[in-house]
Amino acid sequence: MRSHLVRLLFLATPTALLVTGCGTESPPPPAAPAPPVASPVTTTTPATTTSPPPPPFTAADGGNLKACRDGTCEVFVKAGDSVPNASGDGPITITAVDDGVVMNTGSFAGMHLDVGQTVNLELKAAQVIQLVAVRGDRGVLRLSRK
Repeated sequence: MRSHLVRLLFLATPTALLVTGCGTESPPPPAAPAPPVASPVTTTTPATTTSPPPPPFTAADGGNLKACRDGTCEVFVKAGDSVPNASGDGPITITAVDDGVVMNTGSFAGMHLDVGQTVNLELKAAQVIQLVAVRGDRGVLRLSRK
């Protein structure tokens, strides 16, 4: 009996090995991890506001105050300047330049002009005086005939 049992075990072991090897498939390998999803990168640039550059600070006759003798000129002026004037009221004396121009003529003392403001002097000849621009302690004064 012992020999039957040994034979039975001997025959049963290879069969059991074959049965376990043939009927079962190996499990699939684990799936590769999904690549990370990149979130969109947004960058913001701070808004910059730029003011337009100021208009050029120019005068047609520059600092040549003598150009005003004929009653037409556009000159740079500063406190202490004496601008010839064709109105017959004597020269225009600039006493101050700040946000405007303070000036004196023979008949008018302490007259203040703001930028863009015009004064008409009509004595012996019609004279128009206009303050065109101011920058710092200088202004641009325009004289013309009416």
